[in-house]
Amino acid sequence: MLLTRFPTLVAALSLLVLPAAPQPPLARHVKAEVSLNGLVLLEASISDDGRPDADAVWNRLKGLTLQATDHFRVASRGAAAGQFTITDGAEPGEEGGITVHIRYGGKALARRIELLPVAGAADGSAWQLLPAEVDRLFAGRFITRREAAGLTSVELPRD
Repeated sequence: MLLTRFPTLVAALSLLVLPAAPQPPLARHVKAEVSLNGLVLLEASISDDGRPDADAVWNRLKGLTLQATDHFRVASRGAAAGQFTITDGAEPGEEGGITVHIRYGGKALARRIELLPVAGAADGSAWQLLPAEVDRLFAGRFITRREAAGLTSVELPRD
């Protein structure tokens, strides 16, 4: 009787001894938006494995393709030919009405931002922030305490 159950017993014990295969990390949905006075003009959605800290997520804005919304198409009126600047029309000294937000990376307010059309999107439907704009906004962005606690290295703004 024991001999007939022995292979089953060995198989069951081997499951307890063998290490489990590593599980792939869960994906984290990262949404990015550029809005003007509360209206979303450009948006993108990407994902990561949850490991990048807020600084790394913010830097993903460099080269990220943002899709134009209907609000942007109305505001830009055929700006697909080249570089385009979004301005909020605020008076000097007023807080900017343009918000650049990437989930898990922070949010920054601006009075103007520079955009480049994505090559191949001749209809003005896809844009990118200039890398210099992402760097400029980095120094003044807001992040949550939770995001700040997860920073792997703290970069101080350069004067």
